[in-house]
Amino acid sequence: MIRTMSILSWQASILGGALVLVGCGSRPDKWDETMPYDIQSIGLSGSVAVRDDPLNRIVMLTSPSERRLSTTALTVGRNIVHWEAGPRRQRLYVLAAGVQPRKNPDDELPSLTVVDGGGLGVDPFVVARYTLDDPPDAIQVDPEGEYAVVTVGGGVVENPNELLLVELPPADATEPLDEGETRLTAKTIRSFGSSPQAITFTPRMRFPDRERRLLIVRTEQEVALIDLEHPEQEVTVKLSEPLAGQVTSRPLEVAFHDNQPDELGLPQDEDRYPLIAIRMENESTIPFLSFEPAGGGAAQGAEDDPIETQGVGFEVTVNLAEVRAVPSDIDFFWTEVNNEPELRLAALLKAPLEGQYRAAMVDPIANRTDFVEVGASYTQMTRVTDEAATGARTSDIALLWGGTEPSVAFWELGTTGSAAHRSIEAHPVGISVTSVTAITRDDTAPEGEDFDYGHLKILQGSGAGEFYVLDLKERETSPMVTPDGSPIISLSPDGQRAWVYKRSSARFASLRFEDLHPTTLQVERGVTAVHDVAQGDEAGERAVFALHADGTSLGVTVLDATDPDTADTRFYGGILLGGL
Repeated sequence: MIRTMSILSWQASILGGALVLVGCGSRPDKWDETMPYDIQSIGLSGSVAVRDDPLNRIVMLTSPSERRLSTTALTVGRNIVHWEAGPRRQRLYVLAAGVQPRKNPDDELPSLTVVDGGGLGVDPFVVARYTLDDPPDAIQVDPEGEYAVVTVGGGVVENPNELLLVELPPADATEPLDEGETRLTAKTIRSFGSSPQAITFTPRMRFPDRERRLLIVRTEQEVALIDLEHPEQEVTVKLSEPLAGQVTSRPLEVAFHDNQPDELGLPQDEDRYPLIAIRMENESTIPFLSFEPAGGGAAQGAEDDPIETQGVGFEVTVNLAEVRAVPSDIDFFWTEVNNEPELRLAALLKAPLEGQYRAAMVDPIANRTDFVEVGASYTQMTRVTDEAATGARTSDIALLWGGTEPSVAFWELGTTGSAAHRSIEAHPVGISVTSVTAITRDDTAPEGEDFDYGHLKILQGSGAGEFYVLDLKERETSPMVTPDGSPIISLSPDGQRAWVYKRSSARFASLRFEDLHPTTLQVERGVTAVHDVAQGDEAGERAVFALHADGTSLGVTVLDATDPDTADTRFYGGILLGGL
């Protein structure tokens, strides 16, 4: 149901409800349920989801018009074990254990519920429900929203190598899927005594036999490559073999690239196939996986171990690149050699070489490694070419940060002739950067380049009393001081602003990306969360919900997100009483 209540109507409804109960001499059992102590919420693009575990439901908060609040109660599974928003914040994924132990045929089974958060005139709704055999414990959602992987645990017998591959509903689904339309595949990966530790989804890439999307599964000693559209097709690469008394070197990270220069504006090269690199724990060697058409020769595994293949029409070769020190991060980047684009794997090294902090640049084809001084002990990097480049590009730009360094650096990966011309441009900041957050925008954002702030990034440090806004185009950093200490930063899904707050404080602030103008706001109650959502059915209209949870009840203060003013707000109380 949908219900809108102000604080006055809430009080009236309580009084009216009490009169009805006295007159009837009984009350619904729901009134005897205990409220959750810690009321949890997740912000989506067009709504805010609030857990109401005693009633096995999610209460969705939306804003149909200016400073108005509506609630939609959606039934989900009993005994929620995990919930999270999808990468695009359009959907919510809820894992539930169901009734344990089941004693009656009607007792609820474990489940995965997919909730569409609505927005722009669409009400939230349950788009799909997947029934599971055993209680789930974790989910990982594909960044492109096509698949999810669920793992289960806690049974009498467990298969640690089993993954539940879920085909998610189409992004444009406007009605709930019938039970017969949901697809879930149980997949047991092949392993040699190990079990899955992490998974990675790749985009669609061109392999020798056809295009594929891969699920890359890392175990303690192997990497499994599974075709998402045909899970029975699998390649397992054994990377290490533990010796007596020794611990296996685990794969910690995978980097992949389609090896096609089309992102540089060049045509596809039919002789190029994807490359996959693997960072190993405490190892200075990096295994490379390359792919060739079937029949080109015997595939070779690491240390002559065979590569197990099943149902694929290509061969896999593993080569080892030596980078002389243990890397902390790896990724592929385009560089330029003799006016031609060439792909390199960059590896930031934890320990200095010859007294200098360096990055290794590995040619995956020639298996040759060069070294570049980076000037500081940076531990992480990310590609920022699209946001930082000022014109046509022939190579990539990387942003470096991390470690104990109070700075970030731009790394230009171009070359001149055959000699490296890879410049490092450092920018000091007042914190040791531990996280870099991108500004993204969704379909509810205003149209036009003037509303695109993808060239900005938020720099934060652990326990720091300030954060920085990094402008990649201008290569400038702007400090944002937070006297109250380390804050929580909530980004608006439309990419236009950030909300900064501390739990239990009645003061919070908006930061407008257009001109980096902060506005401090103070409401009458302590704030436990702040969420920015689409309002009504027009792109660009926004509301901000300041949630006030005291362990027994939930209230919400609603403001205009684009022009917030505490003199123009509306408070709603008793949110979780709606529907009772």
